[in-house]
Amino acid sequence: LNTGKTYLSDAIVSKSSGRSLTVMATPVFSNNQIIGVLYGTLDLNIFNELLQSFALPSNYRILIVDKAGVKLGDSDKSKVPSFSNRTFEEANKFSYLDAFNNALKGESGFTKEKIDNKTAIISYIPYKTLQNVRILLVMQECSDLQNYTENENKFSCESIENKILKGSPLIDKNFLVNLLSLNLKEYLQVAEILLDITSKLPQISENINPNLINSTVHGINSFDGLEKRQVAKSILSKTNLFESVFLLLNNGDMYLDEPYQRQENLSRDNFVIRDYYKGVKNSNSTSLGNAIVSSATGKNQPNIGVPVFSENMTLSGIWAGGLNLTTISKIIQNFNLTNENDLILYLDENGVDVGISDKKILEKITGNQIFDFSKLRSFIDASNGNTGSTTDTILGKEYEIIYSPVKIIDKTWVVLFISDVVS
Repeated sequence: LNTGKTYLSDAIVSKSSGRSLTVMATPVFSNNQIIGVLYGTLDLNIFNELLQSFALPSNYRILIVDKAGVKLGDSDKSKVPSFSNRTFEEANKFSYLDAFNNALKGESGFTKEKIDNKTAIISYIPYKTLQNVRILLVMQECSDLQNYTENENKFSCESIENKILKGSPLIDKNFLVNLLSLNLKEYLQVAEILLDITSKLPQISENINPNLINSTVHGINSFDGLEKRQVAKSILSKTNLFESVFLLLNNGDMYLDEPYQRQENLSRDNFVIRDYYKGVKNSNSTSLGNAIVSSATGKNQPNIGVPVFSENMTLSGIWAGGLNLTTISKIIQNFNLTNENDLILYLDENGVDVGISDKKILEKITGNQIFDFSKLRSFIDASNGNTGSTTDTILGKEYEIIYSPVKIIDKTWVVLFISDVVS
């Protein structure tokens, strides 16, 4: 209410389920006045599931915490207490760590300090997702003793520090790829929730009049459907999730598109051929579209569509958003962990890039040509739901590629981490 913008909360604990959640709230406007707030929730157990899926060395523990130091995910299942036996603040807050406070300043690095009465080398990396700052803490329990044995499961703090100082990466590439998969999934879930909750507003679901459509402007006129346009404008101005928000009729005809200039620039009036339209129409539920060349801008544009139902629960339209590819690319770029020859890509089901770590490196690897990533073994394996690594050839040169699927809504997108093969 204070900002008038869509807001993603820090972690909270549901009193009904005991699960960690984050809440997304968006204001409802009427005549430029906030008249209410709609909200949806994201279950943060996905962070635990990711971290606990790794086979880590016995002295490792990985945490993801929010900007308040509250734990969102923990690789150690024994450290994820049940709701019935925990004090949330005591068991799940790590703001006392020097590593956390350094990361909160935007720094990456490592510290040696105590956690749970044990000495550990803690690598810390801040990153940003949507409005929220997240911090990754990679803990390696260690010993300052000069004499120790591997059988006692002791590790030298000095040797761990030396490895990092000599250039050993703060986090493993395989882990980074899986984390990037999770972050893209979170972004798409937030976009889906925002469209879903606003599609249920009476300003959107009621008073859809096909007779107002003017084919000259590829939809209704700018002075028609003002309440619907206000909701779309609010989403665009209060978030960075979308480049456009639009409403299709049940038959695929464009009803309105914001910004209005995009509607005027459309090269077609009907969108029944789009995969997101077909997905919503066939399932009566949300559908994620692969990237297509926008008929308004001529640029690649993936869309998310959600159903709009009439009072008798029949499908009356599709409320949709064109995803902001700059925001998606920033999900990768916020880590700033790749060297000058590495490339990270988000690809849709057709191998079209929807997020890029560095366009110059992409142009260098592909020779500034259009390259079909969908033919790579790594892409095919990830599309089949697998995570792994392999060598692939791009324009006659071999690269090491680590890959992971991003299963979200009704699609499977792919993350590729492409590195030079060290000969």
